[in-house]
Amino acid sequence: MKKLLLLACLAASCGFAQPQITWHKWFDTYKLNTGLDNIVQVIDSSYTLLALHNDTFKIMHLNALGDTLWTKPFAKSLFLRCFIKTYDGGYAMLGFINDWRLIKTDSMGDTLCSKPYPQLSDPRCLIQTSDGGYALSGYQFPELIKTDSLGNVEWVANTFNGIHIQGQIECFNKEYLIYGNSGFNPACYKAALLDSTGNTKWVKGYGNVTFIAADLESVVSAVQLPDSSFILGCSIDTTTAGQYSLLKVKYDDGVITDSVILTDIRQYDYCKLLMLNDGNILIRTSGYIHKTTNNFASIWKKILPFGITSIKQTIDNGFIAGGGNVFQQTNLARIEYAKLDSLGNIYNYQGIPYIQPQLVSVYPNPASNQLTIDNVQLTNKPFTLTVYDVLGKVHLMQNTNASNIDISTLTPGLYVLHLQQDDKIYYGRFVKE
Repeated sequence: MKKLLLLACLAASCGFAQPQITWHKWFDTYKLNTGLDNIVQVIDSSYTLLALHNDTFKIMHLNALGDTLWTKPFAKSLFLRCFIKTYDGGYAMLGFINDWRLIKTDSMGDTLCSKPYPQLSDPRCLIQTSDGGYALSGYQFPELIKTDSLGNVEWVANTFNGIHIQGQIECFNKEYLIYGNSGFNPACYKAALLDSTGNTKWVKGYGNVTFIAADLESVVSAVQLPDSSFILGCSIDTTTAGQYSLLKVKYDDGVITDSVILTDIRQYDYCKLLMLNDGNILIRTSGYIHKTTNNFASIWKKILPFGITSIKQTIDNGFIAGGGNVFQQTNLARIEYAKLDSLGNIYNYQGIPYIQPQLVSVYPNPASNQLTIDNVQLTNKPFTLTVYDVLGKVHLMQNTNASNIDISTLTPGLYVLHLQQDDKIYYGRFVKE
């Protein structure tokens, strides 16, 4: 089942601003063989995700309205994780067939190369580095592998006191912060700074906890602030003292300068972090997203209708989110993905004021030069009209009260017509010949 909500969020400033598209879609799959690894935005306002659907991983490419444009399935024997978008417009991921390997594809998901790393064990993170290469890390046998753009190993670092690596980020000066856990009591939260060739500059442990399991007390995310310091997001056992949700640490030595323990987080939940375009932070847990300043002052917080495994900021400063739900009484689960506005809203959930969109008829369809809106209530007074293509690009926006719309300047193709009048929203689709 799929659900599309094409809605608008108009700015509170004078005049009218470009609306932000929001939508929510899903598909059902087997409970035990399901998951969404990552969802990313492509530069043309479309989106791509990697999902495990039943027994098969597949790349799905969506337009700006969430419609599937194409899918690329992989062999059932291939296990995939750590899906990223690459600078050349293609994709990269880590896959397992006998050993772990870096798999690089073009923009259509066709495999270009597959580079094995027999020494790599249980990798949790893959990033593309500023020089076009890659950094990938192992968890069970900790090491950070730096490669060139073709996947050839440039250096391997494994001298940072046995941190089980959950992830890494490239710093502003091309050094690397790695983070994870120590696997033992008491300071199980761990982070280390490496220079640009993999030499350890410092290693720090944090916390004072009764260790339960490695993934339950660990640094799981990190961002670097403009002053070069780091914020570390942690997983937490809410019933145990001596733990953290968020840590701010110095760049030079890793010393803590601030910390937060979230009181509304679920037990064993993760705090994943996203640095936003305005310099603020988005905190993602499985239950909600929370925008804060980099000093942890709350700006807004929203609960989504599905468990979140991935979220990215979009070109319009909204968000694209992916995840899913598991139905305990059935053998089914649901992979879900949604486009949110810049305040984290999907308009029909969690008490957010919801404007029910109504379908408006237009004719002729297809049309060449002029389109007529067939809705008497709408044309009685002025409304805001916006025309999008299927990639979400705005081609026409105006305030009008006319029922006839000039579309002669549009190039041939499929378009979405979005209309707002007072508290009512209407939408329709048409083909320009």
